[in-house]
Amino acid sequence: MIVFPFPPDVPSNRYLDLLYTSLAQHSDLAVRRLRPARRIPRELWRAGPRAILHLHWFDGLLQRRSLLMTGARSLGFLLALRLFQWRGARIVWTVHNLEPHETYHRRLARWVYRRVAGRVDAVIVHSRAAERLVRQHYGKPRRLFIIPHGNYIGVYGPEVEQHKARSRLGLPQTGPVLIALGALRPYKGYEMLLEAFAGLPPDQRGCLLIAGAPNDPAYGAEIQRRAAAVAGAEVRVGFVADEELPLYLGAADLVVLPYQRMLTSGMLLCALSYSRPVVAPDLPPIAEIVREGREGFLYPAGEIEELRQALWRALTHPALPSLRQTARAAAEPLSWARIAGWTAEVYQVISQGARSDEPAQ
Repeated sequence: MIVFPFPPDVPSNRYLDLLYTSLAQHSDLAVRRLRPARRIPRELWRAGPRAILHLHWFDGLLQRRSLLMTGARSLGFLLALRLFQWRGARIVWTVHNLEPHETYHRRLARWVYRRVAGRVDAVIVHSRAAERLVRQHYGKPRRLFIIPHGNYIGVYGPEVEQHKARSRLGLPQTGPVLIALGALRPYKGYEMLLEAFAGLPPDQRGCLLIAGAPNDPAYGAEIQRRAAAVAGAEVRVGFVADEELPLYLGAADLVVLPYQRMLTSGMLLCALSYSRPVVAPDLPPIAEIVREGREGFLYPAGEIEELRQALWRALTHPALPSLRQTARAAAEPLSWARIAGWTAEVYQVISQGARSDEPAQ
């Protein structure tokens, strides 16, 4: 079998690197991460029945400002999938998001998702909660497999001692430090986090650091403006390099994920992998991993007062440092070797034409 991932890579996300490096260890698979991606259709066509096209994120390929252009690209994409299947190729789609986070034409994007889910040979999701949501929104795919997201233990370097990390980042050595990491995007709820943090007692809340690069510079500036009005809050606008992640995570007592919506969170796995409990919404995919007072602290998504209370429960927890071990233990079983093994099983099932809706896990 020859596997063609699309996209072949995402510079800001190690997921594809970790998955396909592990898959390359399987002797019955040849992984071809073709760059530039425009080489994929020709080579996929040549491979014929031996080919597996593994889709991950494809919104950037389809969405344009022009509705007409977006529609034309979307129809062309769906037609190409049909032609590849007619040629004998199998197609897998790992659903990382229930719908695109930002698009020019959301209704059209959802329509494409429904068509892809119904057309591909297999759909992969990362949790049972995600399985329920995908079935609810997109019907029953031909085959659906549950394969969890892998961990990031040691991926970005070893853990950094807290006092060293805070010193290098210019953060206070005493008092709690709350950190929110990742791209600055509206769905992540940073405005709500700042408001909830501002409602905590000033002498006990410590500091809040939000760090990441905005998709929209105006949005980044707005978050900075709001943070400037909250004592103890800071926003550092800019891409956080991979080698800096252990510093930020090492400096933190808590990692806050104030998402309004999500299907899978790589940052959640990253925080747990680096032994940091989280404060996060009780969205079903998160609640499968995080237990209240164990791996973190949960609150109803979108509720500012409930988020403030969750932050307070975390800050006043009598043994907060002890939760680091629990957090790490939640991530340890999710090795990429296991994830790759389950993914290879999916490839084997669809290449043999078997029919199954049972999870690969």
